[in-house]
Amino acid sequence: MLVLVLLGAFSFSPSMSIELGYSKQRAPISEDMFHLGNNMESLYQTVRFLVDRNNDLESRMRRLENRNNDLESRMRRLENQYLTDVKKLNQDFHDSLRKHKNRIAVLEKGLRKQTELAMKLKKDNSQLEVVGDGFPDTEGKDTYPMEKRNTQEQHSKRLLAGIQPQTTSIIAFYAYMSTSHKEQGQHTLVFDTVKSNVGQAYHPGSGVFAVPQSGVYVFTWTVIHDGAADLSVILMVNSAAVGAAYANSRDGDQVTGMVVVDVNQGDHVYVRTYASWSSGDIKSDSSGRSSFAGWKLN
Repeated sequence: MLVLVLLGAFSFSPSMSIELGYSKQRAPISEDMFHLGNNMESLYQTVRFLVDRNNDLESRMRRLENRNNDLESRMRRLENQYLTDVKKLNQDFHDSLRKHKNRIAVLEKGLRKQTELAMKLKKDNSQLEVVGDGFPDTEGKDTYPMEKRNTQEQHSKRLLAGIQPQTTSIIAFYAYMSTSHKEQGQHTLVFDTVKSNVGQAYHPGSGVFAVPQSGVYVFTWTVIHDGAADLSVILMVNSAAVGAAYANSRDGDQVTGMVVVDVNQGDHVYVRTYASWSSGDIKSDSSGRSSFAGWKLN
């Protein structure tokens, strides 16, 4: 009886055996579920990271595409501007070329006319070179005393008495200084570059015009003064001053004079600086020429 009771006490039904078996397996399943949940959470975080990374890459891609589109747009604008500039430069070049060709044609026509005129003058006027003019030619310095100057002029006239340029219907000359000159005190100005010398009466070696025919002449001179100083320039006929021009400037100036004078055949006409006001340099270059000119009034 006691045995039966004990057996009865420890007896269990089939359902109880299932529950016991389930309880024995429940712990491993819960652990697997826990690990599975952790794995799912980790996978979710990874997927979310990848999605965010993909969105960031897509955003950067869009920015790069926009940047690329902007660069392409700027490139097209630059190409259009370049083509426009090249077209304009090409047009300007051709316009300038046409203008220069027209200018050259005009200059060539003028040169032909000047050549024809020179040939005509050469044919109409005989050429005679006069050697020596009786004046010292030592760098243009006029240092002789007045008595020696007069003696020299008289000697010069005697030398030229039988060697005068042949008289022509036109007597005219124009010459200028080829270079600038430093201050030299009182001296005769030598205009050594001759542009016109009809009658061959002007001598570029000394700056003296030997009058070939008596009559009324016009003489004009321009001297560019460089520097803050006084400068007086005189037109001389032999030893007599017949005209003067004066300048006083801080930064340089120019003096221009003109006279109408009755001179005799054999007289010497030249330009010189005044003794008391002859400081400062004399300028003559491509920007401005110091010059001397004269012609006979018919």
